[in-house]
Amino acid sequence: MLVRFEQADKGTGANAFTLVEILMALGVFAAMVGGLIYGYIQVNRMAEWSSMSLAAESIASEGAEQARCAKWDSQVSSTNTGQGTGDELPPGTYINGLGANQNQGSNYSLDIPATGGAIYVTNYVFITKLSDTPKLRQIQSDCVWKVGLAGNYFTNSVFTVRGPDQ
Repeated sequence: MLVRFEQADKGTGANAFTLVEILMALGVFAAMVGGLIYGYIQVNRMAEWSSMSLAAESIASEGAEQARCAKWDSQVSSTNTGQGTGDELPPGTYINGLGANQNQGSNYSLDIPATGGAIYVTNYVFITKLSDTPKLRQIQSDCVWKVGLAGNYFTNSVFTVRGPDQ
């Protein structure tokens, strides 16, 4: 086997990259990697926000379900309201639930897998009378939550209408 090595023509300079070409290639590569990292961070932020929104929607639905489960017997006098009476669902505003701990100011925390501190939310349930004939009440459950250090607040709401004995 015969191997021959020939010396390159040093005068033309066509056998190597110039410093400008190398710097341009590094600049294009850095811009591409920076764009990929920025895209990954944005996708991660959107996924985190989506999980928080879904958890807040679950808490708002829970508040509406609690209100729908309250006893409302239209045959009982309207002066008797509250737990253990015929009307456990009087019109009004309730914060963080309809049970014995209502209006205590304790916050729920979002049930999401996250590192760091818990993300607290406040659930407001508004009961309003829509009509007397037929007897109808509107239930609005709002879950208010805050995202990130910037402090942007968001609200997830659930609305429903119910009648007595439903």
